Amino acid sequence: MRINQYLAHNAGLSRREADQYVKASRVLVNGVVCRIGQQIEPSDVVMLDNTEVATKGSFRYVLLNKPCHMPIKGVEGFKGRFE
Repeated sequence: MRINQYLAHNAGLSRREADQYVKASRVLVNGVVCRIGQQIEPSDVVMLDNTEVATKGSFRYVLLNKPCHMPIKGVEGFKGRFE
């Protein structure tokens, strides 16, 4: 993953803002000043202004279905539309 995408996802910056921080040498990867477009690994430690950027967890999607015996409200408005 590129450093600007990582910062956009985890630090709440836009990608352009992240590039500006990198140009200003305010971003460290494993204690070394990084460069624009640098690829990082999940195991790397990224620091922005001497504060570690915490990795957000992955997304979890939950699909919920309505039980069959529950009535649908407002069904009268949909009669004949889908036939």
